[in-house]
Amino acid sequence: LSGNNVVCLKMNRLNNQYLKVKAVRQALFKATDFQRITDLLWPGGDSLGFPVAKGQPAYIAISDLPAATKDLFTYDAVKAKQMIADAGFPNGFSVELVVSNNATQVDLATSLVNQWAKAGVTVTIKSLDPTVLTTVYNDVSYTGLASWTVSTNNALVSLGQVSPNTPGPTYEDGPMNAILLQAEQEMDPVKRTALEKQLNLLVLDDAGMMGFANPSSLNCYWPWVKNYYNEVECGYHSQ
Repeated sequence: LSGNNVVCLKMNRLNNQYLKVKAVRQALFKATDFQRITDLLWPGGDSLGFPVAKGQPAYIAISDLPAATKDLFTYDAVKAKQMIADAGFPNGFSVELVVSNNATQVDLATSLVNQWAKAGVTVTIKSLDPTVLTTVYNDVSYTGLASWTVSTNNALVSLGQVSPNTPGPTYEDGPMNAILLQAEQEMDPVKRTALEKQLNLLVLDDAGMMGFANPSSLNCYWPWVKNYYNEVECGYHSQ
């Protein structure tokens, strides 16, 4: 089974002078070795876990992405550094990375410190208790990036995270919001999936949120157990 949650880095594309530049955000994707991070932290997971997880109708594998978007997932620190210079920051820049104090997210942040340094980006890690981190996220008081967890068990739930109604709006783009609203109201599953795929590509190209591996889990049960139908959660996400 694909995991229910994936760790994302939400870039403050509204208030940060560097991250508001799309070319810079895309350069950070180029500066990130997604496969190496997956192998280290989520072995066996799918490297592209956001905004739509593997197994969902609107999922698009990295190999099937448009050339320009696919290139963002091809690690090249030298090219990333040049992209940042071309965007107007030849000397690179510094950014604070806010993460939860759990071991996985700290390890993720440490990996990014090392990888982004090769592209001229200096990262300072700020590790917070989850409760404090939630407050920082809701107040949009992080200066650079915030680490957070997003549900991936339903494409619309995942893509709904880009809604301007969520705390700390990530997107102001009218067409993107329009597609999201249309998808939420579309009853035809084929048409809805097409809209979700379209939105999926827009979210990836914008590079406003960097999603990491969608971990896999093994769900086993005795076949004679009655009234059990493979669900792994019966609460908030109703999976």
